[in-house]
Amino acid sequence: MEGYDGHLFKDVDQVIDHYYGGDILTYPSTILEAFEYALENSDGTERTKNLGKQSVRPFERFILSNPQKYSNFSIIKKAPRQMFRTHVIEYANYMKEKGLEQTSMYYYISKCKTLFNLFPKNHADQIPDLISNPFKEIIKLPSKNERKKKALARSIDWSYVEKMKELKY
Repeated sequence: MEGYDGHLFKDVDQVIDHYYGGDILTYPSTILEAFEYALENSDGTERTKNLGKQSVRPFERFILSNPQKYSNFSIIKKAPRQMFRTHVIEYANYMKEKGLEQTSMYYYISKCKTLFNLFPKNHADQIPDLISNPFKEIIKLPSKNERKKKALARSIDWSYVEKMKELKY
């Protein structure tokens, strides 16, 4: 690896890809590059783009949590360091260990799913062998009826509120 010219590569991941026999790619080939592309090329407002950037940060922290095991995953099939759905499941478990609620986990993963969808939509004919969206259907929220039941179970019994209003000191 020391024999490679460093000026030909953008980062260490490209050196590793070339070392293992992969080509130097001129288009985005990693998940974080795909997210960056989606954020730059989305039609949303500046606020929407900032929310997208904030939702990608936990995934970046997940990658940095164990750099030997996780890296900037490739989105090309059969590439070194290819991203699999198991990585996203591990990401969900990582967020659960950090104490996030299921709705927050659902938000972060669905935002990553949305960002990833834009990349294959624009590059399907240019990049052969793109992986399918690994963020799809990882976390499912309970049905509306179940959420209503939980909310009603937490609701206040208004008869107590009326009794408190009638109290006089």
